[in-house]
Amino acid sequence: MASGDLAAVERAAADPDIVRWFGDWDEPPAQTLDSWMQAWRDGTAAALAVCDADGSFAGHLLVELRNSGRAHLEYWLLPEWRGRGLATRALLVAARFAFAELGLARLELWTEPENAASQRLAERAGFRREGVLRGYSEIGGRRVDAVFFGRLAGDPDPRQ
Repeated sequence: MASGDLAAVERAAADPDIVRWFGDWDEPPAQTLDSWMQAWRDGTAAALAVCDADGSFAGHLLVELRNSGRAHLEYWLLPEWRGRGLATRALLVAARFAFAELGLARLELWTEPENAASQRLAERAGFRREGVLRGYSEIGGRRVDAVFFGRLAGDPDPRQ
């Protein structure tokens, strides 16, 4: 992601569906974008723009490195890009890169139980449902459960 993506990040911060699943942003979008770019420079995370074939900004994918050869993934798409397969392709590319180039052993992500679309996306990208952690996080002032999904380096690529 780059400073030129700010307008799209501002749209995301105001999108009701993104706010529903991620909550109100803790900081202004410009500061969030700066934080993502700093994490890239620090080597702790990769905040990637999800784009269509002509380079139009469609969404965001964050690969946040954790300990023990793991990374946590987060993603969202702007409304007009949902349902086109871009997020699935982005997760597949991120997984291939994380396993082959970064040497990670495990990728994980979580969704709220009610976010069926995100759960289907995770499964299409080869992530396996692993379980529900009750009261895992707080989003928008409410305590939420988390449905965890994981993908291991040795899991089959669903597109091969």
